[in-house]
Amino acid sequence: MGLFSSFWSLFFPSCCLVCNQLLVESEHGLCVTCHMGLPVAPAVYELPDRIESFLQGAVPVAGASAWLGYQKESRYRRLIFQLKYKGNQEAARSLGRWMAVAFRQEGFFNGVDLLVPVPLHSRRYSQRGYNQSECIAQGVSAVTGIPLVADLVCRIRHTPTQTRLDADHRWENVKDGFDLRKPLLAEGKHILLIDDVFTTGATVAACALAFREVREVKVSVLTLAVAL
Repeated sequence: MGLFSSFWSLFFPSCCLVCNQLLVESEHGLCVTCHMGLPVAPAVYELPDRIESFLQGAVPVAGASAWLGYQKESRYRRLIFQLKYKGNQEAARSLGRWMAVAFRQEGFFNGVDLLVPVPLHSRRYSQRGYNQSECIAQGVSAVTGIPLVADLVCRIRHTPTQTRLDADHRWENVKDGFDLRKPLLAEGKHILLIDDVFTTGATVAACALAFREVREVKVSVLTLAVAL
C-alpha cells in the first residue's frame, strides 16, 4: 500500500458494508465473515416462468437466475441499500465480479453475446448519478469478457418506485417503459439483461419486451439478488 493510501486508510477507514466492522488491507467491501456468509440463493427455477408470465411468449427467454437470496429482515439488505442509494459503485462492481465467478463455473454465460444492464430513466440517473445495474454489469464483464452495451435499451417513461406495489401494479407501472435504440446490434444475439433485485420480474420483463421485434434474439436474465 502506498503512502497516500496508508494515510487515507488511517483517517478514512473502510468498513464492511454489512456489519460495519473495519476492514483489513486484504478485505474489499465485505469482511471475511460476511463474505463467507453471503446468502447464496438456491436454484430458483421459477424465475423464467415468472418473467414469461408477463411476456406471454413475445420474447424467447433462454434462462434466468439470481445469485443472492434477498430478505428484508436480513442484515444483508444493507448491501442493496448501499448500491441503490449510497453511491457505492465499487461495491456493485465487486459484487458483479463475485457473482460472475460463481455463475461462470456453472456455464451460465455460455453463448451469451452481450450484457445489457436494465437502464434507469434519465431523470433518476441525474438524481442518483449512476446506474447500479450498470456497475454490476461492469463487474460481470470484467470476469467474463462479454461486451457490455449500456445504451442498447433506454427507459422512456419516468415511473414511481416499485417498492410498495403488488405484482399486477408493478407490471402496469413499467409496461411499455423501455425502448430499443440499436435493434440491428441485437439481431441474432443472445442478450443477458442484468439487474440488481428480482422481486416479481415485472421490470426485467418490461425491458425484455423491448426486443420483441428483433429477429432471432434470445434474452436471459441475471440479477444480483432475488426477493424470497
